[in-house]
Amino acid sequence: MMTVDLNKTEPSRSPVWNIILLGPQGSGKGTQAKLLVEKFGLRHLELGKLLRAAAEQDTEEGRAIDRVINQEGKLAPFDLAMGIFKNELKAIPNSQSVIFDGTPRRLEEVAYWDQELPRLDRAFTHLIALTLPKEATIERLSKRRVCSVDGTPFIFGVDIMDDSAPCPKCGGQIIWRTDDTPPLIEQRLQLYHDLTAPVIDAYRMRGIVHEVNGNQSISDVFKDIVEVFRA
Repeated sequence: MMTVDLNKTEPSRSPVWNIILLGPQGSGKGTQAKLLVEKFGLRHLELGKLLRAAAEQDTEEGRAIDRVINQEGKLAPFDLAMGIFKNELKAIPNSQSVIFDGTPRRLEEVAYWDQELPRLDRAFTHLIALTLPKEATIERLSKRRVCSVDGTPFIFGVDIMDDSAPCPKCGGQIIWRTDDTPPLIEQRLQLYHDLTAPVIDAYRMRGIVHEVNGNQSISDVFKDIVEVFRA
């Protein structure tokens, strides 16, 4: 895996940061979030990861989520997705800075968090919007693999050369994500552009949006993101 020189860890500033992290599939949100967690001591809540974990549960709710997000390539039902995310957020002290990864990504979620965040004594402070051309998204996702045990991402041909090789970190099986098939990628990209662009515009009017070119090396993207917080 590529490493980035993080220098020394920097503490979270006051007031607390509540950071929205958005970007199309393959833009590297997860990687950048992990780097931000290491550098600034943030908590990372990833809606997609929470939903995939729920989809693995052999319950009526879990099977419903699995059908929608894995088999149909659609967004999870609003109330269900927000409830799962909010329950995780409520368990975190409001003095802890948080990365919101995967929400808000549609306008009804903007209204939802406008109502719910004040109840949790929080407010959004930054929206980092990673940009990436469609062609780059498809190319990246065609090479993406993940560890089935801990979800560590790998790039085929860079981090691993053999799909049958075990995870170099934990020995787990390396797999394709079930939603990384070309038809589902196309659906997810269309959903992102149709639903999330208006969200970015809404927060741009509030002065918290910072667009970052995601079509760069991991280290260059991270450098640009860090500059946002040093401004």
